[in-house]
Amino acid sequence: MQRCPALAEIDQDRRRYMHDLRLPGPPDHYGEATVERIRNAEHVMMLLDELGDEMKTNCDLAPPGEKLPNGFYHNRSSILQAFGDGNLFGMLVAETEAMQASRHDPETLFMRLRNAWPFSDDSYWPGAHYLPCFCVVNAKRECEFIWTAARARNMKLGSALVRGCSVQTAMCVLKESVGFWTKLGFERDENSHGHTYVLRDGSGVGAGSVLGKRALAIQ
Repeated sequence: MQRCPALAEIDQDRRRYMHDLRLPGPPDHYGEATVERIRNAEHVMMLLDELGDEMKTNCDLAPPGEKLPNGFYHNRSSILQAFGDGNLFGMLVAETEAMQASRHDPETLFMRLRNAWPFSDDSYWPGAHYLPCFCVVNAKRECEFIWTAARARNMKLGSALVRGCSVQTAMCVLKESVGFWTKLGFERDENSHGHTYVLRDGSGVGAGSVLGKRALAIQ
């Protein structure tokens, strides 16, 4: 089956723009981080499990009578559709020898592949550690969803996803996410009733705002 030319162009842009991107947050002993199109079901299931955990935490913290808080768990059918369409992107970190000792650490940053007995859960499948974040970006470079787990915030993972996918438009931006998008050089599209943000000309998707320790590669 022939690939959509617009999707192929996004992949080319990821390779061209991401070679100089660096993450300031993850520990120094982590391996190389990559932004990639999600192609395996295990990655999707780990994300859905993470969203379920987030929903449970939000429910436990919610006041009585408010046991269905907002969350991306409610959008899981859209996430599965994006996976099927080739529009779902995530991040991986290659394992180093120094990381092996913490592979089964319950406080690890990475997502876990949850197995039934007698197999143990693992955060290494296949060939890399999976970071708890994702975005949905279509062939028009419109970002429909972007999410990072609470334990992985302030590490510039969201910025890496936006730049790695060469996002030009942010759709349905939530009020609490406005600051994130404006820092990356996006501005509100006044013709969209205030829910769409577009990249300002010459902004470079936050160029210079994500410099840190380690260069990112792109798959």
